[in-house]
Amino acid sequence: MSRHPTRAVLALVALLTAGIVPAHANIQSDARHVGHAVGSAAHDIGRKAKQAGLAIGHAAKAGGLAFWHALKGH
Repeated sequence: MSRHPTRAVLALVALLTAGIVPAHANIQSDARHVGHAVGSAAHDIGRKAKQAGLAIGHAAKAGGLAFWHALKGH
């Protein structure tokens, strides 16, 4: 299943409405795949946000130290 849960849901709905797949066939499995894709995307977003936060924190620390050293005359 792709990492795009919207596509997976739309494909499942299209198959169910077309009558190709019975309503009870693999719905739980498909829902699990969609949930996994959404969870993976959320995990990736969280990891990128953490990286950005660390970079901002390090830059702020460096700026603060530079300011402190400027005040002290070093």
